[in-house]
Amino acid sequence: MSSFKIPFGLRKERLVEVDDVPSGLRCDCVCPGCKRELIARKGEVNAHHFAHAHAKDSDLCEYGTETAIHLMAKQILCEEKRIFAPETLIARKDVDDRGNSHTASRVAHSKGLLIFNEVISEKSFGGTIPDILANVGGEQFIIEIAVTHFCNKDKISTFREKHCNVLEVDLRSFTKSLPTKEDLRSYLVQEEATREWLSLKSYTDVEKQVEEELQDRISAANERNKAKTVTHIERPKLTPQPQGPHHRSKLITYNKADTKSRWFACPTCKKNQKAYPDWQDRLPEEVFLFSCS
Repeated sequence: MSSFKIPFGLRKERLVEVDDVPSGLRCDCVCPGCKRELIARKGEVNAHHFAHAHAKDSDLCEYGTETAIHLMAKQILCEEKRIFAPETLIARKDVDDRGNSHTASRVAHSKGLLIFNEVISEKSFGGTIPDILANVGGEQFIIEIAVTHFCNKDKISTFREKHCNVLEVDLRSFTKSLPTKEDLRSYLVQEEATREWLSLKSYTDVEKQVEEELQDRISAANERNKAKTVTHIERPKLTPQPQGPHHRSKLITYNKADTKSRWFACPTCKKNQKAYPDWQDRLPEEVFLFSCS
């Protein structure tokens, strides 16, 4: 149900603000929703606004406030010939043969102002009547203003099948207050919140590029993983060693001249002869036995 307070009045086929017209019935305005007579209220207590001249008309008018906001947004876009568009990023994620994640992404449309060479409101296009049909550098763009009614799935599917550029702007938050024309203007041309691309002509091509880039990264990762994988290790065959408690390592012999320049280690227990303080005195009269012998 519409609020009693309406932000904009329709005067001679154009929306006006309450401060731009005389007070009371002299405003000569009608409701944008029901087309019934309005009065301009400019009291000192409440915010200035329009209201239905007759109380019963207010009860019968279902979407006066919402329609006023919707029509004013379209009027602003036709006057300004621009809108701030958000970025659309296409990102994909998948895993390689080892379960490692890989991502790829590309921007399908960069954020920034869309400046219209030409703009038309409520003109039939491709079997639909968009809120705004704009030409940007020879390419067609559709702007849908959503206050209470948003594009449904069937309509979005039709846009995408025809590869249309369609931007939808959500203005629901403005129904909770009495917005001014400047509030709406700055929101449409300076901010990127609460708007999204429902369809983009470039989306399919960019999506394909992202998929190819992702598969290339996964294939490269699989090749690297394959190169790092050792399928078989050739190990040298070891000569079996005698087992048993009485097994003795092969004795090492040397002459006394070697004692000052070298020392020997047991190949079995890895202990060296220097572990024994008197090892030099025991050579060459007796053969030194390692502790493992």
